[in-house]
Amino acid sequence: MSNSEDSDIRNSFSESPGMNAQQIEIVLDAEGRPRGVTEGINYDFQVYQKAVKGNLELLRHDCEQVFNVRAVRGDEEYSSGETYFIGAKEQPAAEVERLAKLIFDFHARNSIGVDLNKSGAEWWTQVIDADDDIGAHFDRDYTLEEDEGVNIHPHLGTVTYLSDTGAPTFVLELKAPTISGQDLCGAGFVEKAIVSFPKEGNHLCFDGRFLHCAPADLLPLDEETGQPDESRKRKSESKRISFLVNVWLNYLPSHADRFPSERLNQLKTPSGSVTVNPAQEMSIERVSCCIQDSELRMGFVEASRRMELVAHVPKPVLKDSKSILLSFEDGACELKAGELVEQESSEQDSVISEEEEDSDR
Repeated sequence: MSNSEDSDIRNSFSESPGMNAQQIEIVLDAEGRPRGVTEGINYDFQVYQKAVKGNLELLRHDCEQVFNVRAVRGDEEYSSGETYFIGAKEQPAAEVERLAKLIFDFHARNSIGVDLNKSGAEWWTQVIDADDDIGAHFDRDYTLEEDEGVNIHPHLGTVTYLSDTGAPTFVLELKAPTISGQDLCGAGFVEKAIVSFPKEGNHLCFDGRFLHCAPADLLPLDEETGQPDESRKRKSESKRISFLVNVWLNYLPSHADRFPSERLNQLKTPSGSVTVNPAQEMSIERVSCCIQDSELRMGFVEASRRMELVAHVPKPVLKDSKSILLSFEDGACELKAGELVEQESSEQDSVISEEEEDSDR
């Protein structure tokens, strides 16, 4: 890619203390991504059936252990970040790290212009109740955004489902501005989005710059009553379990830390017992949406500004195990910018329980 195609964003900042705190310069391409990758990355919505196989029972156990470590608060040794990272050239110390690398390798396999010394997989897990939401958010280098006001996003975001339960992932073709808070935080109309329901072993991939969430309001309707399918939403002791990987190329996020070695003894999945083979790409149904369809509203805070996502979706078309590409007619999906508020920090994948939703109403 020529220099003429580069963005004007050239930002110097101090790296984290563990990286010698030297000044570096970030150069972004015309799409707002770290420069250098010229081709070979598929940014389209992709869904693969049964992409991950093997000892998923033990993998689910390990996902719970990882999630419990993430959930620790007030313990500085383990609460410095919400995610973990393994570099493209690093050797995995556990099967969860190996899985993250396998997913990275699959999506970066045809890439050209990648510096493997500055690339890798950011990974984490979600183990939540079936009726919980995951709030709307952009994945990014949160430390850089907080310290320097610049949004650097992963090239790709991925979700691997390890259960059949819970809300679908909802990804919208909507990007945050490179300079945090500019242009009303990216407010505007949305043309396309994908709804992907959890199905054990399925794997979703999307452009890492896009806004995404997992709203329980998009759970399928009961065909007889036309109301939310409570039998699915409230399966006894059921959990929505997912393994998340962001693919970072030519840029190491500030929070790029390995999983704590002191906690490795809590993980049980044997090395090599999980395989990644995204060979069968799932067909994606296409549906048009208009303002007469059911309304979904989700609020969140972006760059200290209240935002509201309003999307009109024909809920009767939402079915278990399906992936649906939504095309919005004029005005059928919009991100609206509200007032500025005080905000301490931004959390990745904020989980909202149904009890919290009830108290907010």
